[in-house]
Amino acid sequence: MSTPRAAIYARISQDQKHDELGIGRQESGCRRLARTLGWDVVDVYADNDISAYSGKRRPEYERLLADIAAGRVDAVLCSHPDRLYRRLLELGRLIDAVEHHHTAIRTVSAGEVDLTTPTGRMNARIVASVAQHEVELKADRQKRANQQHAELGHWRSRKRVFGYEHGGKELVATEADAIRLAVQDILTGTPTAEIARRWNAQGLTTSHGKTWDSGSVTLVLKNPCYSRQVVHQKRILHGVVGQWPEILPYEQHEALKAFFQTRSKPARPRKWQGSGLYLCGRCNDGQTLMSGTQSHGAGPFYRCPVGLHLGRKAADLDFYVNELVVHRLSRPDAWDLVRKQHQLDVKALRAEREGLEARRNQLARMFATGEIEHAQLKAGTDILTPQIDALDAQINAAGLRSPLTGILDSGDVRNAYAELSADRRAVIIDALMTVTVLPCPRGRRKFAPEFIDIAWK
Repeated sequence: MSTPRAAIYARISQDQKHDELGIGRQESGCRRLARTLGWDVVDVYADNDISAYSGKRRPEYERLLADIAAGRVDAVLCSHPDRLYRRLLELGRLIDAVEHHHTAIRTVSAGEVDLTTPTGRMNARIVASVAQHEVELKADRQKRANQQHAELGHWRSRKRVFGYEHGGKELVATEADAIRLAVQDILTGTPTAEIARRWNAQGLTTSHGKTWDSGSVTLVLKNPCYSRQVVHQKRILHGVVGQWPEILPYEQHEALKAFFQTRSKPARPRKWQGSGLYLCGRCNDGQTLMSGTQSHGAGPFYRCPVGLHLGRKAADLDFYVNELVVHRLSRPDAWDLVRKQHQLDVKALRAEREGLEARRNQLARMFATGEIEHAQLKAGTDILTPQIDALDAQINAAGLRSPLTGILDSGDVRNAYAELSADRRAVIIDALMTVTVLPCPRGRRKFAPEFIDIAWK
């Protein structure tokens, strides 16, 4: 009789360190058993960090079943039957594979698993049923524990979150400061692509050690944990405050979330501040100018995209507009332009919102238990939802930072404004004035301020 060709199967459900030490221990035990049985190990099949109960595909297990069906192995070795299966469904597939070929199965801790006889298959099904029951009980206990931890405001992420040390108890100061500055800048007109370039230049990487781009910046900044909001099963638990350090005020993060929701796609950084901002005075329909380069080498200029009926040299027009901005922001009453956002009682608004949300949730529960009809649910929801939306708008507005604040705080308006990107200058210009470029006499080459209409806001 020829020596049985044995396959070793090893599996670990969770390997947080990814060192595969558990896989190695299982393989060592199986090899010792193979020597005792006199079997020849021809291959090792190892699924690391994959649960047998979750239903997730196990690539090496699939390869093992295929090799059994193809007759490439005569026997299977594993440390325990639950390494092969923990659900009746998985057992059924294994029975189908080994029954026809009379494949032997031996385990280090539970001896022989005979799937070639009715009695052996019955015993295996009983063991699988008990294992499945234990897993379901464990999953139910874990689910209730997760719910309790969430309601107590405990940190929920197993992976490190950008801005926090692993576990969420402490901040990474450089990352937290970068997040705060980025949110302020985004809410005052800086594109996320510029934030990505800034973070890459500073040597900051994602929590996975990768470089930043516009999409990854947006994804990270949307994380509710920065304002100590608790998420459980993809739903924010209103009224629960996370028990970890705050990076962003709640109102500011809500304003950022609203900003991202209203933006259809990431904005590209501007090269010239007036692109898409300055108005064409000939079209008179809100048409904005775009930037371009003149063919005869006169430098960048603004022109109407509708036709060649209006244009201005970009440098001259921008210089004129910027001087007006600096002059206006240098006046003693400049702070009067900044909206006094602190006058809003945000805590009261949030309390009112949570009360309305609780009433809306109560209506849903009453409908689920049959206490009210669908028409009553809809009528109540139609009343409460607009009120909640209106409160959200006020709360979000409180988180917006005036684009003028940073300039006025600097103490040197001219230098601070000159250092801004074209996007930031465009936001400030838009907050102060409407710039309309008027048609001028044909043949005029010298810049003429009288053909620029400035309407102060």
